[in-house]
Amino acid sequence: MTRQHGQRVIATLVALLALTGCVTIGTLTEPETRNKIFSGTIRHIDLECAHAVCLDMPFSLVADAAILPVTIPWTAYNFIKSDENQEPSENGGREK
Repeated sequence: MTRQHGQRVIATLVALLALTGCVTIGTLTEPETRNKIFSGTIRHIDLECAHAVCLDMPFSLVADAAILPVTIPWTAYNFIKSDENQEPSENGGREK
């Protein structure tokens, strides 16, 4: 492989990655995704490599690991907040 061919291959891969977008960033901005821990990687698994997102999976895995110190408390806050917003049932949450 010549140097110029190698550069074209790398440029094509970078362009494809840019077009697929970062799934991690996408899931962090979704309010309906409460669990933010490894949310990009989980979304990749859910999509089963549809729409060429497989190319982004290793990068999402690294990004998810890098932002773990932020996503752990964020997820805990989301679950605590959602528990506070739930109204107790008439019988105090106990079944008869």
